Amino acid sequence: MKISGFDKDTALEKMNVAGSVIFEGDLLHTYLSLRLLDEIPVVEYEITPDFPYTRSFSPVCPDCGEEAVYKVNETSDNLVKCGCYCENCKEWVFSTISPKSAIDDTKYYIEASLERVDNEVKEKIEQKLNELYNKRIEKNKIVVLDVARNIEWLLGIMELYNIHYEIVPPYPHRVP
Repeated sequence: MKISGFDKDTALEKMNVAGSVIFEGDLLHTYLSLRLLDEIPVVEYEITPDFPYTRSFSPVCPDCGEEAVYKVNETSDNLVKCGCYCENCKEWVFSTISPKSAIDDTKYYIEASLERVDNEVKEKIEQKLNELYNKRIEKNKIVVLDVARNIEWLLGIMELYNIHYEIVPPYPHRVP
């Protein structure tokens, strides 16, 4: 596989981000890459500079040709099925099953003291916090404002090491 003229290992080394892919191109090739990414339901991406045109995504049922609608169904206490559903055929065009936290767009405010936390654990937390945009790290205190899918790992570490934290609003999902 070649990425921007580099082999995969060289491209990953230049990006310094394992698990990521960079697409480069003119307007047409950027649009085609976006169409490809739109077909993968769980992929997050960033476009630099901003794409200059408005894009729309309207999935069509392959059986009847009707436009499908976005739908979310609870499948269990912790899981949801979400995707595009054909109201005419009563069938899913495509769907994915994921934890409820993956689609929860509520912003959660977390505040925690790391004063009595082992240095190794503190470093682990601070490294992962660097991946978040809306955080503040003071001497021995962290403050984070983000959505559930981005803070689950933090809550998991806090629970594992019995680190006291406050979260507003109350977190309704199971902490991994």
